[in-house]
This record gives sequence, C-alpha cells and structure tokens, in this order.
Amino acid sequence: MLPNGLEEAYEGFLQRISFQPREIKSLAMSTLSWIFHSKRPLRTSELLQALAVDSDEMTFKVDNLPSKSLMVQSCAGLVVLDHENDVVRFSHYSVHEYFEATNLHWFSEAKLELAKKCLAYLRLEELYLDQYSSSEDLAKLTKSYPFLNYAAHYWGHHVEESYTVHLDRYIKELLQNSS
Repeated sequence: MLPNGLEEAYEGFLQRISFQPREIKSLAMSTLSWIFHSKRPLRTSELLQALAVDSDEMTFKVDNLPSKSLMVQSCAGLVVLDHENDVVRFSHYSVHEYFEATNLHWFSEAKLELAKKCLAYLRLEELYLDQYSSSEDLAKLTKSYPFLNYAAHYWGHHVEESYTVHLDRYIKELLQNSS
C-alpha cells in the first residue's frame, strides 16, 4: 500500500508522459517497463540497446539508440541515472511499489515485448558466432553489443512468463540459426 497521495502523484507523472509526442511516450513506457520487468538491474548501455532493438529486424540500427538524457527525461521524473552503479533505476522505491499494484494497467503487453526484444537481439546478423573464433573476439562482441549477456541469460525467463503462439516465429528463427 502506497502512502497517502503517492498514487495520485504517480498517476500525474504518467499523465505527463502520455501528453508527450508518440515516440517519446513510447520510449518512456518501454524504459519503465524494462526497469520494472528486468530480471536484474540493467546497465545503462544494456538498457539503451534493449530499447533500440527492433523485434522484426535482423540487423541492429545504431540510429535507433536513444540518448541517455532523452531516455531519462522522457520518464518525467520517475527514473534517475545512477552514475555510481551505471544503471537507470526508479527515482524512489515507491515507484516500483506503484507499478507492482498497477502493472497490468500500464504494462499489459510488456512481458511479451521483452521476450520478443531478447529473441530479436539474439537473432541479429552481427552476432553470428561463427565469425568469432577466440575468447578475445567474444569479449569484443559483448563490449560492442552490451545487451547480449542479458538477452542470452534471460530470454527463456521472459518467454516463459509471456508465452503465446506469437513468439513461435521468433523462437524458431533463433533455434534454427546454426550460428
């Protein structure tokens, strides 16, 4: 249960987000969704790449990467950039509590979207592992594609939480890729 007045305050923040241009609103809601649903805190570079991946593309488009400042500003005060830990997190623990109580309203399709994003990221042509023969090559790959570690470790969890037949295509494409 949230302290008196906080629920209305958070609804006000979310109303401000809803009045932003469509792309900025989408960025904010995706950011909030990743922070709320991720299986561990995402480093800023991981979160930016998660936000930028297109579920239907086979290549990563750097042009899709939002800036850190735009990502944080789009969330209208609900998130902060924690420089010490290099993560974007909720500005207060009560934001998480608010979303625990209301997440089906705000994030009705979020679990499915997170699963699709993880699967899409793992299918990127740039990640085909036959190009990388040494551990140094793999280290360079994970440095260039920071979301790879998270996607590889947690895609199954996100699929399990959200499985529908809509994910079959993404799962097949990933598992049929011999690379």
